[in-house]
Amino acid sequence: MYESFSQDVKNEIASSHIKNKCCKKAFLRGMIFGTNAPDEGALYLESENPSVVMHYAKLIKEITGRRKESDISFTAITDSDRLSELCELLEISSVVDTQAEINGCEECVRAFVKGAFLTCGTVTYPENSYHMEFLVRGNERAEMLISLLDGIGTNPKLIERRSGFYGVYFKDSENVLDMFGILGANKATFKMLDVKMYKDFRNSINRLHNCEMANMGKTAAAFEAQMRAIEKIVAAGKLDELPDELKITLDLRAAFPSATLKELAEMHTPPITKSGVNHRLQKLQQFAEKL
Repeated sequence: MYESFSQDVKNEIASSHIKNKCCKKAFLRGMIFGTNAPDEGALYLESENPSVVMHYAKLIKEITGRRKESDISFTAITDSDRLSELCELLEISSVVDTQAEINGCEECVRAFVKGAFLTCGTVTYPENSYHMEFLVRGNERAEMLISLLDGIGTNPKLIERRSGFYGVYFKDSENVLDMFGILGANKATFKMLDVKMYKDFRNSINRLHNCEMANMGKTAAAFEAQMRAIEKIVAAGKLDELPDELKITLDLRAAFPSATLKELAEMHTPPITKSGVNHRLQKLQQFAEKL
């Protein structure tokens, strides 16, 4: 479920339409950024998602003008001339350049983030937990991504993973929803809102149940204390020492052990209040404690 939800989100992003040429370049730069290229001499795309591969190849074709070449020819670019051509068109010094500025329209940064998510992002299925992460090579690249995300109003966290990789992640539902908005993943947003509403409702039911159970426990404890007090008073032969109103309440509680305070109050002649019954029962307990 974890992987399939991530792939669904990526499919939605990859199928989105990119209008401006500057945004297409920013999107492709984001995808290259997310491939975590270890050196400047080659560019490899590793993805099991056909939508990601097709979108990657489509962008390179449009930007380089090599529209007739096969998609697979772009998943591994090792020719230095072709690589230099691509870097020049994208206005970066190399495929491992992490310091290049993202120039263009106001949507270019979002386009870059979308591209990066396609190649190095994951998100958990919201029924399990709320967690979105970009896994990038090196602290410098991670800090660059954090700076970009901060600039568009998000609040990512950083964690060191394994073998020089760092995770730039979001851990709560609101931040993940904000990121879905930035990524243009509307279907994922609706899915997460549905799950979140269900989880919130379920948690409310659980809290109500726990509250009711706690109240039942308090009621049971109070009843047990009352019955022990009555038994102690009767066993000690001290009924005659009680005031008349306490005797009446004692008799009613002994005769109707399962009655609520409200029911006991209505059984008195004339009826008294719930607080009045509770006060008398407390008096009986205090009397029993002194025996």
